[in-house]
Parts: sequence; C-alpha cells; structure tokens
Amino acid sequence: MNSIKIVHTADLHLTNPDLITDKVRRQLAFDSLSVFYSIIDFCKEYIPDVLLICGDLFSRPNEGDNFAKRVFEKFSEISSTKVIITPGNHDFIYSSSPYIALQFQENVHIFSEFSQLDIENKNLKIYGAGFDKRFINQSIFKPTLSDNTIKICAIHGDVTNSESEYNPITTEDIGNSEYNYVALGHIHTFSGIKSVGNVKYAYPGTPQGQGFDEKKEKGIIWGTISKDCVNLNFREMSKRLFLEISYNIDNSLSASQVYSEIITFLDKEYGENYQENLYRINLTGEYKDNHTLFINYITENLKNNLFYCEIIDKMKPDISILKDKVNKTSVKGIFLEKVIKLLEDSDTKTTEIAKKALYIGLEVLGDEN
Repeated sequence: MNSIKIVHTADLHLTNPDLITDKVRRQLAFDSLSVFYSIIDFCKEYIPDVLLICGDLFSRPNEGDNFAKRVFEKFSEISSTKVIITPGNHDFIYSSSPYIALQFQENVHIFSEFSQLDIENKNLKIYGAGFDKRFINQSIFKPTLSDNTIKICAIHGDVTNSESEYNPITTEDIGNSEYNYVALGHIHTFSGIKSVGNVKYAYPGTPQGQGFDEKKEKGIIWGTISKDCVNLNFREMSKRLFLEISYNIDNSLSASQVYSEIITFLDKEYGENYQENLYRINLTGEYKDNHTLFINYITENLKNNLFYCEIIDKMKPDISILKDKVNKTSVKGIFLEKVIKLLEDSDTKTTEIAKKALYIGLEVLGDEN
C-alpha cells in the first residue's frame, strides 16, 4: 500500500530578534527561530515526503527580505522534501511580500489562490490556498473529487467559529471534501487528530508558545498517510513552556522557607530544566504581619532564579491582622467585629462560609475606616 510521510506545522510567527529591544521578547523570538531550525533538523532525520507549513510562518506580512531569506535558505537543507507553504492572516501574500519578492529552492511551493499541486511519483495531490489580506470572511476552502490518489489540503483557517474573519471552515465542509487529510493552521493549541466521516484533520498548534494563553505542550504533527490509513503523531518541540500555577502558603513559614518550597515544587514538577520556563505563580493562603516584605522577598528571589516569573498575590489577611483594624465607629469596623466573633464561635463548615463573607465584604467596603 502506497503511503507518504509528512510533517505538519503552523503558526511559528517568526520575528527578527534584531528588531526587538525587550529582553524576554527578544529571547522568545530566538526560541521560535531555534524551534524552526529543530523542525528542519527533524526533517533531515525523518526525511518526510512533504513538510506542510499551514500559515503564519512569520508574524507580519513582511519581516524584511534579509530575515526571510535566512529562513527560506534552511529549506535547501531538506531538498528531498517538498515544502508546502500556505500564507496565513499574519503573513498574508501581497505585492511586496517576500513570498513574491524572493526566489525559492525547487522543493518549495507557495499557495496563493486555491489550486492543486500534483506529485506524481508519490501518487499524491496537494491542494491549498493562502491569505491575500488580513481578514477573509468567506471560506476559501474547497472540496475535491475522489480518485485513487492520496489527497491532502493545506490551509490556514478557523474551524471553531463559522462567523470567523479568518477563513471560516465548517466540519461539514471537511467531511464532504474527499481529502485524506486536511492540514490546518491558525489555532495555537494541538487539536488532536480528528475525524469527520472518512476525513482526518488537525491543528498542530504553534510549536513555541508566546504567552500565558498558550500554556499547553507545543509541537508538530508527523506520520504517514495512505489512501486507506492516516497514522499521525504529536511531537513536542518547544524550547520553553508558559506555565500558570497556584501555590497555597503556610503562614507559619518564613519567606525564605516558602521560596525554597516553591523551587523544590518546580524542580519536581517540571524537571531539571524548570528554570527555563515562564511562570505565572498565584500565591494563596492567609498572611500575618510584614506581608509586603514577605512577598517582595519571594518575588525578587524567584525572578533572579527563573527565566521569567510573574507573582500574583491572592493572599488574604489572617484574622489576627484584622482584629487590630476593628473600629467600632465605622461600618467596616462593625462588620469586622461581627464576622470575627462569628469565626471564633463557629464550627468548621460555618467558619469557611464566614471567611468567604469576610473577604467579599472587605473588597466591597474597600479602604473605608
């Protein structure tokens, strides 16, 4: 049974690091470029028949010809692989686009209007279309006719929203299309390999996250496709992860002890390279005195030992702190006095409810004396 090997990626959003001044964003741009090089290296090892890049290879329509040339030159290293590029909404093709201005190796094919590419020695037909502007409200996805060839459609579009401005595609469209595989781009999270009728489709997601809205593992899709079977896998490729965690603090511990506990947790949870990730850490629990100094110590030390770290302070004041703020002549003071008395006289279940009421009340009353 004839089969072909593919690698499917999308949404790399490559940006010229030399144009970025922010230290973290600059490093992330280098990371994305490094991940792209790693994908090329994987192709050298796996030797796929086709590398599908389904939109937003670049972050903008024109990142500069010199930078684009550096990227395109890497395709010469996998000359036995056909490289398919379908421009997306971020790197749409237009008159001054590097997709038009630059010359490409023979193994590179760029789709603009919807068309078909025959690879006869592989019994393969690839269909695709590229964005020619930022927004496309009407679907540019088209079906094909069934025959004895392997059929792949490579396209950037949105299957999640039928009213999307980014080439809306319905699952019904996919199911009626007669393709063996629809290779998608645009959604930054790996979708899993999905099916509609006899048609498989998937988003690989971005191979390198760019924000805390992209927290899951990032990578590429690879595997084999035949007329009767689609066997595809996910491979993680990202250099570092965006991670958001919550950490409940025991207020009997010192700031240095809490810092050590958090580092131990990160090491255990994310392995020896935990320091290379980007973290958003939500601190919860109840605090006593010197809270500002306590948080500042933890924040400063974590930032000094991690590539990037945000601390979100969600801690609430301990009852012992609130007792000192009771002022029986103010609404807030009267509220505090009554709730604290309830807390001291309550069972466990009532205590939890009273605590929630206490903190909601404090937020509503704000800084009132």
